[in-house]
Amino acid sequence: MDNKQKIKDDLEKIGVYIEFANNEQNISIQKIEAYEMEHEIAIARRAGSQLYYVSYMFKFNKKETCPGSYDVLGLFWDSDRLSYDNYSTSETKYVDLRDNTNKKKGTLVFNVFDKNIEVGKYYYATVVLAPKVVDGNWYEVGAKYTHTFTTTQTSISLSNKIDYGGSGVVSGSIGYTVTINQIEQMWEKAADNAFKY
Repeated sequence: MDNKQKIKDDLEKIGVYIEFANNEQNISIQKIEAYEMEHEIAIARRAGSQLYYVSYMFKFNKKETCPGSYDVLGLFWDSDRLSYDNYSTSETKYVDLRDNTNKKKGTLVFNVFDKNIEVGKYYYATVVLAPKVVDGNWYEVGAKYTHTFTTTQTSISLSNKIDYGGSGVVSGSIGYTVTINQIEQMWEKAADNAFKY
C-alpha cells in the first residue's frame, strides 16, 4: 500500500473522503534515433595535387533534448597505402579534434558537441591524405559515429572513454570502442567510400 492510499484510508475512518489527482505522466524521451541522422563520406582532390580531402558530413533531422557525453566521430584510412597530412572541421563549437595519437595507424578521433548542433545543418570532419602506394587499386576510407544520450535530463557533467584496439572500419586502420556512463545509452553508425589515384 502506498502512502497516498494509507492517508485516504485513515481519513475515511473519520469521515473525510479525499480523491488524489492522477499526476502520472507518460514521459517520452525525445532522443535522436540512428535513422534521424543523415551522413556520408565525400572525397575531393584539387587538380594537380596528390592530396585527397576525405570529408565525413552529417546532419541531425531532430534536436537532441537529452545529450549525454560528447559524441565521438572516428575517421579511418588504410595507413599502409595512405599517409596523414592534415585535418579540418566545422567550427570547433560543433566538431573538434579529440585524439590524433593514432594518425600514423589510420585513425583520427573527434568530439562532436551534439547539444550545439542545429537541426538540418550539415557539419563535417575532414582528413587530408596522400597516397603512399600508387598501384591502380582502390584506397578505402571510412567513418564511425557514436551518438550518446541520456534517458533523463541531468545537470551533471558526463564524459566517455575511448580504448584503442582491433581493426577500424577499413583495413590498415586501428579501431576503438567507446565506454559510456551508467546513465547513458548510445548507438553507432558507420560509412565508407573508396577512390583511385
